[in-house]
Amino acid sequence: MKRGSVFFVSIETGVLLMSSIQPSKLLASALIVALTSLGATTTVTASAVAPPPTTTPPPTACSFSSTVISNFNGTPIAAENTIWFNSVMKLQNAPSTSHAVNIYVTNATVTFQDNSGNTYTVAVPNAQVTFDPNATTATTSFDANTNTWVTDTPYGTAGNTFLDAVALTLANSLPGGIKPVTWDGQISSDTAGVTINWQWAAAVYTNFSSNYALLDVKPTDDTKASSYQNSDHAGTPETYKPYVIGGARGGGGSNWTGSYSGTMSQTCQADANS
Repeated sequence: MKRGSVFFVSIETGVLLMSSIQPSKLLASALIVALTSLGATTTVTASAVAPPPTTTPPPTACSFSSTVISNFNGTPIAAENTIWFNSVMKLQNAPSTSHAVNIYVTNATVTFQDNSGNTYTVAVPNAQVTFDPNATTATTSFDANTNTWVTDTPYGTAGNTFLDAVALTLANSLPGGIKPVTWDGQISSDTAGVTINWQWAAAVYTNFSSNYALLDVKPTDDTKASSYQNSDHAGTPETYKPYVIGGARGGGGSNWTGSYSGTMSQTCQADANS
């Protein structure tokens, strides 16, 4: 491998590939990964070639950075398998269940390093979760135009609500036991005073779609609140359940999301300028 080689992760395939194309000429549908050797350490950093679609920022009462650090289990992950990083949340202290509360996630990344010193920084799509007093069914969809997971849920559903997710298809195998694995991002809300409790998990799949709209992601743990009336965890990619295996934070079998990290709990304090 030559020093200064350029790699990219295709948004359409999620696969890390090598390219001789100059970074300035790569299409906006790719993520650039620059490979730089520093002694015995190699750093792989993903960054957007072009900015995401411009949208009007939602009105927010508060915004804060949030980080949850965990690790992978001891199962190695083979090349060409996909890691499904997924996160869930619970809302507390909503001032009134007669008014909607919106939770937003932006600028999120998942970062980890393999045993060869390669650092993976995976950009996570945006997310919007609406606790809607008028909703009768919980739903999750993916808006490709804004690169955003959109979840709408009634108040009072049982268990967790889906928050955010990203799929990473590996070009190279990963060893088991990777740590730390860090998920961080910016969380905001239009409602001051609410408390957001969130955590993440990761499972490995031998077959997966790069089209998030085809995954059929379950929006809530609740067994009756969505069209997926089962005991699967929120964040389960229902269409691809037959392809789950052990690895990352999962053991395969019926563990379609992987086991959860610890929980980060933060209260939305009103911004001084809001």
